[in-house]
Amino acid sequence: MMEIAGAGVMVLFGAALLWWARASRRGTFPRQRILGYRTSRTLRDGDAWVSAHRAMAPLLFVAGGGVVLAGLAAATAVLVGHPVVGRVLLGGAVVWGLVFVIGSALPAASAARSTRDTSGS
Repeated sequence: MMEIAGAGVMVLFGAALLWWARASRRGTFPRQRILGYRTSRTLRDGDAWVSAHRAMAPLLFVAGGGVVLAGLAAATAVLVGHPVVGRVLLGGAVVWGLVFVIGSALPAASAARSTRDTSGS
């Protein structure tokens, strides 16, 4: 039954990624020092922060959607008697999420660089 718990965690993780993507797309993802594309420029300049996160949003949607679907598929596989398939899907969900979240830094960096610095420093 650990696979079911893992699938639940992956669905919640994917939902959190989807929230992050939605807030980033809307420009409402709060500037802070824990999560997000954090560079000296994006932490200093609100326009760079918003621009970087809007650029990240499409890949964050892909990350979150893939993780949710893999979590649901893993739970289904376990419930129909294929726990090994469920474990493989959970591992794939982790890799999928990490690849797309880390990959989203590329468009974020480009967007942050192309934003005019309005911080006054």
